[in-house]
Amino acid sequence: MNNKGYKFRGMPLVGAAVREIILELYAGKDAVSQKQIREDVPDYHLENGGKPPEAKLENMISFAVQRLRDKKCAEKVAKGYWRFFPDDPKPSVTEMIGDGSGWVYVYYFPTHRQNAVSKGKSSWECKIGQTDGDPHQRIKDQIGKSPESFPEEPEIPLLIKTDSPKEVEKVIHGILTALGKYKKKAPGNEWYITSPDEVKNLFEKNFGK
Repeated sequence: MNNKGYKFRGMPLVGAAVREIILELYAGKDAVSQKQIREDVPDYHLENGGKPPEAKLENMISFAVQRLRDKKCAEKVAKGYWRFFPDDPKPSVTEMIGDGSGWVYVYYFPTHRQNAVSKGKSSWECKIGQTDGDPHQRIKDQIGKSPESFPEEPEIPLLIKTDSPKEVEKVIHGILTALGKYKKKAPGNEWYITSPDEVKNLFEKNFGK
């Protein structure tokens, strides 16, 4: 199966690619065995210009199937057999505040939050950006440019509607940077050690509810 638009071309097989291939091959179809998945997924990846995996394939597939199950995109129908369902292209948004035509968005990866909570911390790596267009598409485009850096789908806990997204973003970035919360080593810019609640409080304090 030749997919000319395959975004993992030239890359080793990674978890994000495994999940996408599984849905591409099996979503909405009959149940498939995990053995068949182990055979089909690397074949699809290599046929479309990908490179062999650098991690253990069986572990990657098991983790990918579990992630899809958590997202309600997979169900176990018998021992060793799974059925898959199309993914919702838009991650769910926990809270939306403000009013206006533009957006400031916050997203993070579940593993980062889980690691922080397990250590008793209330802040973790969060991306804070802005756009005049669809924030879901903006986030999807960002992750698509560097899928090897993003091992799982993001959660979007907060969207802020505003007519001045650049100004709001600049103020929030400035305050967090002054507090020493800017994360230098991150897969891109605009990452901070913060939380959705802190970002919400900064917006309400500086721009009103």
